[in-house]
Formats: sequence, structure tokens, C-alpha cells
Amino acid sequence: MIKHIILCLFFFSTTAKAMDRNWFNENDIPSRELSANFWTVYGVQWLVYYIDQKDTIKEHGSLDSWGSNIFKTTFDKDDYHYNIYKHTFVGQYYYLFYRSRGYSKRDSFLWSFVSSAAFEYTIETLTEPPSHQDVYQTPVYGAILGFYAESLSEYLYESDYQWIRFFSYVFNPFRILPSTKDMYFSATLVGEQKTVGLSYAF
Repeated sequence: MIKHIILCLFFFSTTAKAMDRNWFNENDIPSRELSANFWTVYGVQWLVYYIDQKDTIKEHGSLDSWGSNIFKTTFDKDDYHYNIYKHTFVGQYYYLFYRSRGYSKRDSFLWSFVSSAAFEYTIETLTEPPSHQDVYQTPVYGAILGFYAESLSEYLYESDYQWIRFFSYVFNPFRILPSTKDMYFSATLVGEQKTVGLSYAF
């Protein structure tokens, strides 16, 4: 059981480097940054899952189910509201986060798919088997909603009125983060003490 968990985590930890060499390289994002972004999402997934499912984890969660559930993928029987609306809403944030880090629309969708699979197969398995439909509905529907949310956010941000621009952050809260493609850091030597500093520009 522990062996299966370690293998899954190893797979996701090496995903960034492997995909950076192949088809996740449109924007020349360094593999270290790809890994950092993925693990940021993964860490937040664990935190949110624990907060949202704390009672369920206490009642049904165990190391045995965490390892064995990985191989019991099924079609869950959650209600329509949960399967469609909630997963679409979550998938939208996967998409918007990766877009905020400078990923292309295609790459944001693909990384949303990777993050969705990571959640289903290495987090939610703590209490239940992975869901077939959640693996694809979350990134697919989420990317569609995220695309329009980002477009609407861009439109609102161009307004001359500050109160309207505020809503651009409502539709895309990741707008508050500086995009990696619009930001650069450089180390500089200052004076004789050779102090290393960081400078950035937007």
C-alpha cells in the first residue's frame, strides 16, 4: 500500500520535468517553476480537502484505503449539483491559476487535468475511490468556465471606472498575482560589500 502511494507521488513529482521536455514548453517556463506551480496547487488541494472533509476523513479515512482506493476507480453517484457545478467551479481556479503564472491556454488546461488527476488519485483516495467523471469534468468544464471568466475579467479591467475594475478581480482573483511572463528578477552586486539584491518590473 505504501509502495503504491510513493509511486504515485513520484510520478507527479517528475511530471513537470518530463512534460517540460515534450509538450508543456510553449512558453519556455523552467521545469523548476513548473514543479513549484504544480506543488503549490497540490498543497492547497490537501488543505482545502482537509478543511472541507474533516469529519469524513475522521470517519472513513485510513492509510489502507488511501493506498487501495487508487485501483478502484468508479463512476461516483454524487448529485448533479456537486458533480457539475462544484467541480466546474474548482476546475476554473486550476485553469486561472496556471494562466496567471504565464501558461498558454492549452498548457493551463493540460496542467488543470494533471492537478485534477493528482487530487482524485492521491488525495481523495484517503476516503473514497477516484471518480471517472471527476477526472475529466473538472478540467474540461473548468477550463471552459475559466476561459470566459478570464475574458470577462480582462474586459472589466479595461474600464475607466475603478468600481468596475474591482469586479475584474472577482471573476479572476489570480489577477492580483504578478504573471511570471511579465515579471523578471535579477541579482545585482551593490557596492564593495557585494550585497545581492533583487529587482523586478511589471
